[in-house]
Amino acid sequence: MKKFRRLSPCVTLLAGALLFSPLAFAQTKPKPKPKPKPAAKPAVQGAAPMKGQYGQPNVLYTVGKAEPLNYALKSIEYSLSPINVGGRVYSANGKQKLVNARFLVSNPSKGERTLWDGSQRITLVSTGGQNFDGGSIGVPNSNKPQNVSLKPGQRAEFFVPFVVNGDAVIDRIIVQHAPNEPVLRLRVANFIKKLPAFFAPDGVKTKETLTGATGVWYPGTFLSHRFDGWQKLETVDGNAADEGHEWVAARVSVKNVSGNTHGIYGGNIRGQLVDADGEIVEKNRLIRASSEADASPELKAGQEYAYRIVFMVPTNLEVKTLRLGDFVEGESRVYEFPYNP
Repeated sequence: MKKFRRLSPCVTLLAGALLFSPLAFAQTKPKPKPKPKPAAKPAVQGAAPMKGQYGQPNVLYTVGKAEPLNYALKSIEYSLSPINVGGRVYSANGKQKLVNARFLVSNPSKGERTLWDGSQRITLVSTGGQNFDGGSIGVPNSNKPQNVSLKPGQRAEFFVPFVVNGDAVIDRIIVQHAPNEPVLRLRVANFIKKLPAFFAPDGVKTKETLTGATGVWYPGTFLSHRFDGWQKLETVDGNAADEGHEWVAARVSVKNVSGNTHGIYGGNIRGQLVDADGEIVEKNRLIRASSEADASPELKAGQEYAYRIVFMVPTNLEVKTLRLGDFVEGESRVYEFPYNP
């Protein structure tokens, strides 16, 4: 039977030290910590911005893939005068204004192309993000409805009217053909022609009530108005005014600027006297400029007509102003004139 030699304490200690030394653990690496998962992006609803290009006025850009056309914005302006396209009149009431955009278009294709109301969509966008779609396309110096046919390489001009809010600040105009095709965006805030300061102190945001001057034409909706002065009348239709009252007539002229035929009568003409406390005296009737016959003419495009607005005014009333305007297409701007018959 073999005998085993007992190891000395020193050898035992040395073996233990080697067993538990750092060298013994060098071959065992700790597992790396798992990387944190990226935070999930929040779900945002809403339509994605339309794909397309940004451009500048007076430069031709191709719009559309299936039936492309080249567009260049030639001019754009704010306006208060009605715009007639094929008998349809675009006009601004007292809370609105118009925008007229004029384009040059050319045909880059080998085949003939036709430009009409449904062949493109032209939209204005305000600084507040509100969209205003354009109306029917028109051709300069013509108020007939237009389908513009373009042969290969041919160019033509057209315009598009817009009715926008009176306080809208137009920032850009967008041209698009098919719904899923890229669009053309043009920045116009610094290119658009502004209104006279009389109608909009900053040239953009319009006023609803303005102080007018005698002998000056002012735009209504389909009509323009001019105040020509005051006149006192002894009788109307042979009748004196009621006791404590007097007959007073405002002499005014009206012009049909719509391009279509329109009539005037008591129901579509604003004629009011306002006293110092804001009380209103409504008109009695409209009479002709040279007789007491009723004034209710049919005005052809461009025709002017002089008439009188008759009031029965209390003699003790401190009248301040005359308010003049129309209700032909909505309620027009109001023009105030001093009362001094």
